[in-house]
Parts: sequence; structure tokens; C-alpha cells
Amino acid sequence: YTAAASAAGCTGTANYALTVISPPNITSVTANPNPICAGTGTSQLNVTAPASGYTVAAIPFAPVSGSGTSPVAGDDAFSGAVPIGFSFPFYGNTYTNVYVSTNGFISFDASAGAGCCSGPVLPNAGTPNNVIALSWEDLNASGVNQITTFNLSSPSRFVVNYNAVNHYSAGPVITAQIILYADGTIEMHNTSIPSDNDFTGMTQGIENATGTLATTVPGRNGVEFTATNDAFRFLPIAYDYTWSPAANLSATNIANPVFGPVTAGSYPLSVNVSNQGCVSTGTITVTAGEPLAAGQAEITPAGAFFCGSSNVTLTATPLGGGGPYTYAWTRPDNSPAGTAQTQVANVAGTWTVLITDNCGGQA
Repeated sequence: YTAAASAAGCTGTANYALTVISPPNITSVTANPNPICAGTGTSQLNVTAPASGYTVAAIPFAPVSGSGTSPVAGDDAFSGAVPIGFSFPFYGNTYTNVYVSTNGFISFDASAGAGCCSGPVLPNAGTPNNVIALSWEDLNASGVNQITTFNLSSPSRFVVNYNAVNHYSAGPVITAQIILYADGTIEMHNTSIPSDNDFTGMTQGIENATGTLATTVPGRNGVEFTATNDAFRFLPIAYDYTWSPAANLSATNIANPVFGPVTAGSYPLSVNVSNQGCVSTGTITVTAGEPLAAGQAEITPAGAFFCGSSNVTLTATPLGGGGPYTYAWTRPDNSPAGTAQTQVANVAGTWTVLITDNCGGQA
């Protein structure tokens, strides 16, 4: 947004960037086992809310050095697969290779291409996508070893270094580097990124594989910009978790606490998953039961039948106790059958099942 104020014929403007944060998308809340045995049983809770996106923040300028090889050179050139040296997570996917463009970006897409001839506004559905853009513009790396890659240890890092790479017009040169960390962290250290003032646009940021999500350095998204001795870090968004009520939980601030032991009863639980103030809520109820007793089981369908050489699938359901459960089916001739919760019946007669719970009860 741009605000303007005028007085006595003079006008001043100010820009304000408004970021819209999406609340987490909770895809499941589970408890395993459920129900549990009263007094002794515990249940592993888990909330699934896939995080997507990154934050970006300025960090101290600290470029690294190492002995590298040149994966690509020339004008509008794109490398083959360059091994990262570790599995790198990026927007929910994991990659072991990158592809380097002489136009100031890398991609995890083998068919991305060189991306001539300017840095677009991200996100952008047009290819290339799946990119980490250091200084995406029309560059020319025709010199020797102007673009190199190398690995560092403690911690494990993969570095793509652009050294004195020309704008296509042979104007001012760009020296900067991308650093990938094994935990998904991305850093960009900019020694010198001048603009050639051709007004075609330069971009510094990252974008997902479909061109629908992106995080860019403020003021560096499809515009002419300059940078000298600055650096930025991109961190995968991590959600905050709050389970309640807190009683009987091993922790309240993680995605997967353990619940129990508790006395017999039903225990409704809720979990808030928050992303920078935007909150989504999920719920689940854990039941604690006494040991199974005779009659606390049923087989469905109750009036099962099949035609000719066909069959019918029977399902056993415990009506109490605590999991996990085991099953022992018996055929009409009293011979043992399956040990799963379901049983394919292909013989007429009375099928029976013995269910044993984790509390020492049977039904």
C-alpha cells in the first residue's frame, strides 16, 4: 500500500507492505490406541498440519569460501544435475540435486531452463518454478569459474557462488552466494549486486514447484535493486501447538504428546495450531475403559449371507476395554481362522471371534 500526503504543493509518500498470513490447515487429529485401558493405558496423540512457506530476515553478512567446481558457464546456460551432498527439504519436498542457471538462480526442476531474461514478480505460475533466486536477471557468466559450487561441513552446507558475473550488457558485475543447510535453512550473502538500470526487473527470493507460493526479500521482487554486504536467511515456517486441558498430557506444546494413564471415562481434548497469530483448532476424544467382559463384542453384518461360491466379509467390533486388540476367529467346524479384525467367510455356519484387549479382558 502507498500513502500520500500533500501540503502547500509538496507531496510525500510512504509504502507499507501488508502480508496476509494463512491459518494452518489441520488435516487430521489422531489418538492411537483409542480407547485405552483405564488406569494403565496411554495413547499417542498426533495433529497433522502440513506447514508451507518461509520467513525471511536480515542476518549478519558472512560469506563463506571453499574449493569448488564450475557446473555451468556462458550466456543463458543451465546446468545438469549438481549433487547437493545431502537431502534438502524445500516446500514440502526433498531434493538431492540442484540445477544452476547463469541468470542468477538455482532450481530443483531439471526442465526449468535458464530463465532469460529478467527476474519476474514471485510467485509466478510461469516457468521456471521451484527456484532459489539470488539475483535473477539477464546475466552472462562466460568467464572461467564465475559460478562454482562446493560443500562445507559442521554444519553440512551446499554453496553456490556467483563471482563477478556480468549483466548481459557487460555492465556492473554481481558477486553473491546461496547457502543451503541440511535442515532446510537458506541463506543469501550479497557482496555486491548492482543494477544495470535496464528496468527489466531483478528478483531475490524463493518459490515453490507450482509457482503458487513465494517468499522474497522486501524491495527485491521483480524490480531494479542494489545490495552491498548484506545477507538474508529464509527459514521454513514452524507452527506452534497448544493442547488442552493440560492434565494427563506429557507435553502441551508439541504436535504429538502422550495422553494418560487416566481413570475410566471420556476425555475430550483440543489442540490449537497457530501460524504467526492465525489459529486453527482440532479436537479428539480419548476413551478409557475397564477390561473387556463377556458380551462386549459384536460381529457385523448381523444377518450375513452369500450366494453360491461367493463370500461375505465379517467385522468384529469391541464394545469396551482398551486397545490395542487382538482377534481370533473360529470357523463353523471349530478350526482356527484369521487373526485380523475382519474375516472373509466362505462357509455357511456359525463363525465366532474371541477379542482380547490390552487390559487383560476378553469378549
